[in-house]
Amino acid sequence: MAVIDVDKIETEVFARLRQLIIDNLPSYEHNAVQQNYSLVAEYPSTNPKFPLIVLNSANVKLALINLDGSGEDYELQVEFDYYANEKHGKKAVEIGFQSLRSTFIKNLPSLNSKDGLLPMQDFWENSNISIFQDGNHLLNTTSSLVKFKLR
Repeated sequence: MAVIDVDKIETEVFARLRQLIIDNLPSYEHNAVQQNYSLVAEYPSTNPKFPLIVLNSANVKLALINLDGSGEDYELQVEFDYYANEKHGKKAVEIGFQSLRSTFIKNLPSLNSKDGLLPMQDFWENSNISIFQDGNHLLNTTSSLVKFKLR
């Protein structure tokens, strides 16, 4: 079993989730043209191409289980940001997060058994869709927050 190493938790969680997303990138159709999401590690400051998903690095929290300081839980939160052209409508980012949420739900057994990532209660949360302007680009954007415990 290839469980994530605590010493490399941020890097390994990023790599595992990155591969899962790459293997299941969302797409939608706008005016009979297929629009395929791309995945990046940070919002591109020059020549961004939309739609895109930003996979942010994992935020790790260590929670002690017992009052004497023995035992610990590693709680992970990973945020995804979605950007799509505003003229494509809110459905473009909705399709993005709905597709990824479905991918994660289908892969929960594998994330648990192969990587030791246990979904926390309310493991998936979405923010409201808002409008974002970057230079000449008017975009719809939203975020998803995914929460796991490392077993």
